[in-house]
Amino acid sequence: MLPDLERQLVAYADAARDLHEVPSGQSHQRSVELATRLVPGCVDAGIQRLHRRAAETLAATSGLCQQADLRARDLARGPGLDAFGADEAVVSADLRAETRWQGWSSYVAEELGFVAVVSVPLRSAEHSFGALTLYFAELIANPDQIVARTEALAIHVVLALACNNTIEHQTVALENRTIIGQAQGVLMTHLGMTPDAAFEYLQRLSQNGNRKLAVVAAEIVNSMGRKDATAGFTDGHMQTPLGGRTTVIHPPAAEGHQG
Repeated sequence: MLPDLERQLVAYADAARDLHEVPSGQSHQRSVELATRLVPGCVDAGIQRLHRRAAETLAATSGLCQQADLRARDLARGPGLDAFGADEAVVSADLRAETRWQGWSSYVAEELGFVAVVSVPLRSAEHSFGALTLYFAELIANPDQIVARTEALAIHVVLALACNNTIEHQTVALENRTIIGQAQGVLMTHLGMTPDAAFEYLQRLSQNGNRKLAVVAAEIVNSMGRKDATAGFTDGHMQTPLGGRTTVIHPPAAEGHQG
């Protein structure tokens, strides 16, 4: 194996491990830092995503990169924005001769000192994580090589972000299940409900108030955190603030009870 290729493989393997070991909240920033280390000539890098139809910077290696992102957002044009919906890299080997992004290319080249740019989409089969944009202070002599290295890094970035996303969703789901179970326990203990009846009642409160089940459950559980844990219960009924108003929860009628 050629020494240069071997060094590249080792560097990207190290990058992959680094991205998976860093805390999830630092993944975007670590990704752009790796871009400046792994892609020859890259002096700055940033990650943008679309948020409420506007571009938002998630990470950047410098203020110059952030200024480029702001300019693109204000003009609604730029390589990162094009990459959001692209299936391949968006490349400009010489921004001084670029005509696709009027007002952006000249500003970035003349005011910020970037003369070339490569932007690649960060997308998995299920989710879009935005676009990774690399900035160069010199003309790109071999665009194909630079694109290949950038796309190789993008694959590792997407894998790390997708993994973080899955873990976060699983954590939220676990937390929701825990709080719902606690609310069921409150209803069972103080109102004599069965587990199924308690869950069905939580569902009705959620649907009637058009609010998430976990939020309703949390309010019931939090009502038990007061100094006097029995203050919310009178004559077999529970009074709890749900959605800013006090709701009285009545125990279910006993099965088979004759009026």
